[in-house]
Amino acid sequence: MTAKIVFELSRTRGTSKHILGITYTNVAANEIEGRLASAVSADDLDRAHISTIHSFCLNHIVRPTGKHWVIGQFQRLT
Repeated sequence: MTAKIVFELSRTRGTSKHILGITYTNVAANEIEGRLASAVSADDLDRAHISTIHSFCLNHIVRPTGKHWVIGQFQRLT
């Protein structure tokens, strides 16, 4: 996965595109981030977003949809 991300970063260099890598575990996300840090430039690293599926959904889907949502007895605290 790391090699594919490095390839895509090099292929999209100079564009506004970013690369998203989604894993199932924090350990895998940390491992990929560490490998990328030693394989690409700081500019390329800024365009790579590595996350677990849960963190991605929380930070990019659930939270941005609004401050007030209720599911059954659970309410989001802000």
